[in-house]
Amino acid sequence: MSKGRLIAFVGPSGVGKDTVMAHLTTTVEGLHQAQRVITRASDRQGENHIPVSVNQFKAARDAGEYALHWEAHGLYYGVPHTSLTILDEGNDVLINLSRHIIREAAKKYSPFIVIHLTASRDVLARRLEDRDRENDANILARLNRPSDIIHPDLKAITIDNSRDIKVTVSTICSQLSLSQKDST
Repeated sequence: MSKGRLIAFVGPSGVGKDTVMAHLTTTVEGLHQAQRVITRASDRQGENHIPVSVNQFKAARDAGEYALHWEAHGLYYGVPHTSLTILDEGNDVLINLSRHIIREAAKKYSPFIVIHLTASRDVLARRLEDRDRENDANILARLNRPSDIIHPDLKAITIDNSRDIKVTVSTICSQLSLSQKDST
């Protein structure tokens, strides 16, 4: 049996990575989404993550419980090994990764695909404001971050997610040769 693909979604905050992945897992048979551990409280509008304290995170990291881990935006993020075991069963797994960790992930997992989601600055600003997680200064800082950190060796598939989610999902399915469930 061949290994499943680890499909990493990267892009700026507010681009809709979690929303796109959720739509993909509901419209494509056999896709799974890796659940992350984050040192952030649960959020109804955000991703379905496992919230932990910084001390809990560091203890789990030091015990080797994470396949991948990183720090960004003052938070710690981890992907438990258990979230990726289904790759060995031939299942594709979607994962929201930091652009700073994708080279490490590409070295550890094969096949590995990078989907780089983009959106216009206006769309990103509106989505960040709608999340209501940050103040205006933090939103502006996120909007001003460079977004071209993807190493050229990774051959990312860049997709504009400024449009309707169905267009984005359809484009990704086409790019990855995924068949959507019949919605009739």
